Amino acid sequence: GLERKGTWLNASSIDPVLSLAGCMIPWYVPYFHFGELSQVYHMLAENLETWTDQWKREGLEQGLEQGREATRHILVRLVRRRFGPTVAEQTQPLLACIADLQTLEDLGDQLLISPDGSHCLQAVRSMSAVDEP
Repeated sequence: GLERKGTWLNASSIDPVLSLAGCMIPWYVPYFHFGELSQVYHMLAENLETWTDQWKREGLEQGLEQGREATRHILVRLVRRRFGPTVAEQTQPLLACIADLQTLEDLGDQLLISPDGSHCLQAVRSMSAVDEP
Protein backbone atom coordinates (compact mmCIF):
# COMPACT_ATOMS: atom_id res chain seq x y z
CA GLY A 1 0.00 0.00 0.00
CA LEU A 2 0.84 3.68 0.03
CA GLU A 3 1.84 5.48 3.17
CA ARG A 4 0.95 9.13 3.58
CA LYS A 5 1.09 10.95 6.93
CA GLY A 6 0.89 7.61 8.76
CA THR A 7 -2.23 6.36 6.94
CA TRP A 8 -1.99 3.09 5.00
CA LEU A 9 -4.09 2.84 1.87
CA ASN A 10 -5.01 -0.62 0.75
CA ALA A 11 -6.80 -0.65 -2.61
CA SER A 12 -8.22 -4.13 -2.07
CA SER A 13 -9.96 -3.16 1.17
CA ILE A 14 -11.81 -0.03 -0.01
CA ASP A 15 -14.19 1.04 -2.71
CA PRO A 16 -12.53 1.58 -6.13
CA VAL A 17 -13.63 5.22 -6.19
CA LEU A 18 -12.20 5.78 -2.75
CA SER A 19 -9.09 3.91 -3.77
CA LEU A 20 -8.50 6.27 -6.68
CA ALA A 21 -9.26 9.31 -4.54
CA GLY A 22 -7.01 8.02 -1.79
CA CYS A 23 -4.13 7.56 -4.21
CA MET A 24 -4.55 10.84 -6.09
CA ILE A 25 -5.77 13.42 -3.60
CA PRO A 26 -2.90 13.14 -1.06
CA TRP A 27 -0.44 14.19 -3.77
CA TYR A 28 -2.37 17.41 -4.38
CA VAL A 29 -3.64 18.23 -0.88
CA PRO A 30 -0.76 18.42 1.61
CA TYR A 31 -2.64 17.57 4.83
CA PHE A 32 -5.31 15.26 3.44
CA HIS A 33 -6.64 12.49 5.70
CA PHE A 34 -8.13 9.58 3.81
CA GLY A 35 -10.42 8.65 6.71
CA GLU A 36 -12.30 11.94 6.34
CA LEU A 37 -13.09 11.23 2.69
CA SER A 38 -14.28 7.77 3.61
CA GLN A 39 -16.59 9.20 6.29
CA VAL A 40 -18.04 11.73 3.86
CA TYR A 41 -18.53 9.03 1.22
CA HIS A 42 -20.39 6.73 3.63
CA MET A 43 -22.49 9.58 5.02
CA LEU A 44 -23.53 10.54 1.49
CA ALA A 45 -24.33 6.92 0.62
CA GLU A 46 -26.57 6.60 3.69
CA ASN A 47 -28.27 9.94 3.05
CA LEU A 48 -28.81 9.14 -0.62
CA GLU A 49 -31.20 6.32 0.32
CA THR A 50 -33.08 8.64 2.68
CA TRP A 51 -33.24 11.41 0.09
CA THR A 52 -34.42 8.98 -2.60
CA ASP A 53 -37.23 7.68 -0.37
CA GLN A 54 -38.25 11.25 0.48
CA TRP A 55 -38.29 12.27 -3.19
CA LYS A 56 -40.43 9.25 -4.04
CA ARG A 57 -42.94 10.11 -1.29
CA GLU A 58 -43.06 13.75 -2.36
CA GLY A 59 -43.54 12.76 -6.01
CA LEU A 60 -46.33 10.36 -5.12
CA GLU A 61 -48.10 12.96 -3.00
CA GLN A 62 -47.70 15.56 -5.75
CA GLY A 63 -49.19 13.14 -8.28
CA LEU A 64 -52.13 12.36 -6.01
CA GLU A 65 -52.80 16.06 -5.47
CA GLN A 66 -52.72 16.67 -9.22
CA GLY A 67 -55.26 13.85 -9.62
CA ARG A 68 -57.54 15.38 -6.99
CA GLU A 69 -57.26 18.81 -8.64
CA ALA A 70 -58.14 17.34 -12.04
CA THR A 71 -61.15 15.54 -10.54
CA ARG A 72 -62.34 18.75 -8.84
CA HIS A 73 -61.97 20.65 -12.11
CA ILE A 74 -64.03 18.07 -14.01
CA LEU A 75 -66.74 18.06 -11.33
CA VAL A 76 -67.05 21.86 -11.39
CA ARG A 77 -67.19 21.82 -15.17
CA LEU A 78 -69.95 19.19 -15.17
CA VAL A 79 -71.91 21.04 -12.47
CA ARG A 80 -71.65 24.23 -14.56
CA ARG A 81 -72.94 22.43 -17.66
CA ARG A 82 -75.77 20.67 -15.85
CA PHE A 83 -76.91 23.23 -13.25
CA GLY A 84 -75.39 26.56 -14.33
CA PRO A 85 -72.61 28.88 -13.23
CA THR A 86 -74.18 29.90 -9.88
CA VAL A 87 -74.23 26.34 -8.55
CA ALA A 88 -70.74 25.73 -9.98
CA GLU A 89 -69.36 28.81 -8.20
CA GLN A 90 -70.88 27.64 -4.90
CA THR A 91 -69.58 24.10 -5.45
CA GLN A 92 -65.96 24.99 -6.22
CA PRO A 93 -64.82 26.10 -2.72
CA LEU A 94 -66.59 23.15 -1.13
CA LEU A 95 -64.78 20.72 -3.43
CA ALA A 96 -61.45 22.37 -2.53
CA CYS A 97 -61.98 21.16 1.06
CA ILE A 98 -62.26 17.52 -0.01
CA ALA A 99 -58.96 15.61 -0.01
CA ASP A 100 -60.29 12.06 -0.35
CA LEU A 101 -60.38 10.92 -3.97
CA GLN A 102 -63.13 8.38 -3.27
CA THR A 103 -65.35 11.14 -1.87
CA LEU A 104 -64.79 13.17 -5.03
CA GLU A 105 -65.73 10.15 -7.13
CA ASP A 106 -68.87 9.65 -5.04
CA LEU A 107 -69.79 13.26 -5.72
CA GLY A 108 -69.54 12.50 -9.42
CA ASP A 109 -72.21 9.85 -8.90
CA GLN A 110 -74.34 12.36 -6.95
CA LEU A 111 -73.98 14.80 -9.82
CA LEU A 112 -75.55 12.25 -12.15
CA ILE A 113 -78.53 11.43 -9.94
CA SER A 114 -79.31 14.88 -8.51
CA PRO A 115 -82.58 16.19 -9.97
CA ASP A 116 -81.54 19.85 -9.65
CA GLY A 117 -78.76 22.17 -8.55
CA SER A 118 -79.97 22.53 -4.96
CA HIS A 119 -79.85 18.76 -4.41
CA CYS A 120 -76.41 18.58 -5.98
CA LEU A 121 -75.16 21.44 -3.81
CA GLN A 122 -76.64 19.81 -0.72
CA ALA A 123 -74.77 16.56 -1.52
CA VAL A 124 -71.50 18.46 -1.97
CA ARG A 125 -72.01 20.33 1.31
CA SER A 126 -72.72 17.14 3.24
CA MET A 127 -69.74 15.28 1.78
CA SER A 128 -67.36 18.21 2.26
CA ALA A 129 -68.39 18.41 5.93
CA VAL A 130 -67.68 14.68 6.36
CA ASP A 131 -64.21 14.96 4.76
CA GLU A 132 -62.99 17.82 6.97
CA PRO A 133 -60.29 16.85 9.50
